[in-house]
Amino acid sequence: MEVETKHYVEYHYPGILFAENSVKEIPDREIANIKLPKNAYSFRLFSRKITIKNEVEMKSGRLNISSLYYIGGQKMTLEEVRKAMPDQKILISNMEGSSPVIVKTKFGQCVRFETGGIIINP
Repeated sequence: MEVETKHYVEYHYPGILFAENSVKEIPDREIANIKLPKNAYSFRLFSRKITIKNEVEMKSGRLNISSLYYIGGQKMTLEEVRKAMPDQKILISNMEGSSPVIVKTKFGQCVRFETGGIIINP
């Protein structure tokens, strides 16, 4: 039985109704080595244990999931959104209900800021 750990990056892209994503295997989890696609607004890292037994490959679920890294963008609180974008009534209502902090991405869309998230400047 052969067991190895593989590392992956999951990129998030703007979509028409929902965010799109793609997953790519990477050699290591060094942030400096991650190639950032121009059209991605965030990414996260994770690992998987790969076990091969009798020529059958079995993959674990996601392990060691990183915080979400936002590529550029601006972190904004509910009060900041009210001042900067008072006409965005639906966004403000959503923030009041469940998401008091957002990130305005480099593409101008607003996405929920995940606790522990990190904004990086490429």
